[in-house]
Amino acid sequence: MKTLYLVRHAKSSWATESQPDIDRLLNERGYADAHSVSKHLYAQKIRPDVIISSPAIRAMSTALIFAGNIRYSKEDILIRQKLYDTSREEYLACIHEINDSFSSAMIFGHNPVISETVEYCLHRRSEDMPTCCVICIEFDIDLWAKVTKNGGQQSLYFTPALLKTE
Repeated sequence: MKTLYLVRHAKSSWATESQPDIDRLLNERGYADAHSVSKHLYAQKIRPDVIISSPAIRAMSTALIFAGNIRYSKEDILIRQKLYDTSREEYLACIHEINDSFSSAMIFGHNPVISETVEYCLHRRSEDMPTCCVICIEFDIDLWAKVTKNGGQQSLYFTPALLKTE
């Protein structure tokens, strides 16, 4: 069994229009949402074996907040260029490259590609993946390279807005 958590980065700032996209920071709401969602994961005893992030500052910042709150070593976060400004095929290549000794992985990325990856794995219309949304997909496989189209089952989906209604 392999368990994949896909996380869209938290809300980012557009305060500096001249700033390169890859360097955009989280805004105040983004920081708050990342903390509340990751604390919720920790309370649910969710802690992936590996965390992988896009190199974009907003994705890495979200991953660092999650790592801190779920007690995952920040130094162990893997950064993958193929998760930034790319395609669903590159996201799948990143998933297929995960070390098979890891049963669970959490990937921090960007829309629309992260939603397209969810749709591919679950064979249905993509869930809305708002900022800081987490979706968990379980695969009845033994190797990450066997993640295929329609191969997963959704076991978790939540957004910061859902946490605010609890």
